[in-house]
Amino acid sequence: MVDAILLMAEYFADPPLWRQSSTRTGNADPQPLELSDRLRSDLRAWNDGLEAASATDAYGSTVVLSAETPGTTIDRWTANGAESLTVSRAGGRNGAAKAIVGWRQLTQRVGPPFGNAATRATGLRAAGALQRDLGATAQVTVFGGARGPGDY
Repeated sequence: MVDAILLMAEYFADPPLWRQSSTRTGNADPQPLELSDRLRSDLRAWNDGLEAASATDAYGSTVVLSAETPGTTIDRWTANGAESLTVSRAGGRNGAAKAIVGWRQLTQRVGPPFGNAATRATGLRAAGALQRDLGATAQVTVFGGARGPGDY
């Protein structure tokens, strides 16, 4: 597989870039990429904005994707508590649902509850697909191997 550079929000990442190849998945070293100062600044501002939105709970709800939850079920947390519902009922499309199911199946094959770096990257892509569908109405979070924030 050819190296891919992915833009992903990550706490304290500078820049918020991930490298994925057949041998490695993880934070990308910005030096070999020869990013301009302006681009690094823009990427840092983008990532800082997402961190700030997360910290101030600017979203109406948080959607939790857990590796151990079956099928297309997700958990949505609001100020009123949590509810389990399907991806489609939450407003997600078929592509996001398939990505979530694929991530869960891969994690189970690799070794639950947490999988490995590749399953984490797959989970982040699945979360990204659902985030695109839900837009600013929810913040999508991935928990590999836990049913929710209280399980950590």
